[in-house]
Amino acid sequence: MKQLKIKLKSLFLYIVLLIFLLAFSIGFEGYRGKQSVVIGAKNCTEQHILAEMLASLVQQHTDLKVKRCFNLEGTTICFNALKSGTIDAYFEYTGTALLDILKEPLIEGPLFEHVKAALEQKYDLLLLDPLGFSNQYVLIARSDSNLKKISDIPLNARIAFDPEFAARPEVDLLKQKYPWKWKTKLMDQVLLYFSLQNKVIDVMSGFSTDGRLKDPRFVILEDDRKVLPPYMAAPLIRKKTLKKFPEMEKIFSLLKNCLTDEQMIQLNYKVESLGCDVTDVVKEFLQNAKLIP
Repeated sequence: MKQLKIKLKSLFLYIVLLIFLLAFSIGFEGYRGKQSVVIGAKNCTEQHILAEMLASLVQQHTDLKVKRCFNLEGTTICFNALKSGTIDAYFEYTGTALLDILKEPLIEGPLFEHVKAALEQKYDLLLLDPLGFSNQYVLIARSDSNLKKISDIPLNARIAFDPEFAARPEVDLLKQKYPWKWKTKLMDQVLLYFSLQNKVIDVMSGFSTDGRLKDPRFVILEDDRKVLPPYMAAPLIRKKTLKKFPEMEKIFSLLKNCLTDEQMIQLNYKVESLGCDVTDVVKEFLQNAKLIP
């Protein structure tokens, strides 16, 4: 019965996805002209910021019209929208592409060249030069805990993971490479920082560019055995789009290595913690970087 429910749920989600893509394609058919490009983004702050950067640069440096298609729910919808031509480009992460798109097992070491070649060969899509930062999974502690590295974590540490991370292959790698005898519990992601701050837990899972890491009370533990793979952010674009609009190559060259982890944390912090508007945050960054006047 449980397996039947899972299958029915998967079928329902698949049908919803097909309906969404069909409706979306029809909706934009009239909008798309010979000189228009559609930029997509997943439904999270960081993706919104990155997509707005690309959109702003295209508008500033080309004569192309830009359609913003942000807040697409998750990797599956975003990627299928790209494959179908509903959107022309969005930003993807190497680890996500490997696991969720290519459906390949996690490998140690650099992922970019492997993922780039596989996406082009299998889907005729181009993963372009990385932006310079990695939004990867990390372990986080309080800065006053004297923990600096993952191997510093004592056996009696109170560790909490959100359910999504706990089920990921990164945890298996951690268990293989570290003397894993720690006890961990599951906790909703919303509660993790609050619990760590109030000393309910000692270590938590998180993302390396989370805006909350701007708070000096938190510190990322060094992965001293180099287990957790980087999730380099890079533009993913249809080959047909770049062939049709070669002027966009200049835009992507401007984005190459334009962001550090610290800068991405700062941008996320401004939007999520300070409540700044994404458009204003992006404009300020691009002007300071002298990418727009």
